[in-house]
Amino acid sequence: MSDLDNLLNDQDDDSQLVKDLRAQIRKLSGEKKALEAENSEFKATQRSSSVAEILKSKGINTKVAKLIPADVEANEESVTKWLEEWGDVFGVAQKDESTDPDPTPGTQAADLAAVAQFAKAQEASHAGEPAVTADAEAFLKNLQEAGDKGGLDAIFEAAGVRI
Repeated sequence: MSDLDNLLNDQDDDSQLVKDLRAQIRKLSGEKKALEAENSEFKATQRSSSVAEILKSKGINTKVAKLIPADVEANEESVTKWLEEWGDVFGVAQKDESTDPDPTPGTQAADLAAVAQFAKAQEASHAGEPAVTADAEAFLKNLQEAGDKGGLDAIFEAAGVRI
């Protein structure tokens, strides 16, 4: 036994005051350990919540938070740095703007047009209407202007449809 253990253990020749003080020390020591455990649990929960929020703001599944090591601080910069290093393991691709070539001038406009067309089709489908794309609108216009069977045959032939 160490000297500290001897000081904390009751002796036969101790006065009641010393025994009471030792009992208080044991009680407070137990309370301290319980509070330390509670504090540790609270910090772990708080860290997990913070990391999950950061991941959520980046559009990443919050389950990844459980896989981030405890030595990574629960702040945006540290989590982002960890994701840059390990994100590919989870299918999280960080966009590196310095290595991406500039898109060709028409590509971004075409992408925006496709997104707008998709949004229009989504809105129509939610409203119970058939989704009509620009190509379909042009095709319908050509059908209406065809006039006779010869015009219709020409439209279908141009579209690669054999009747």
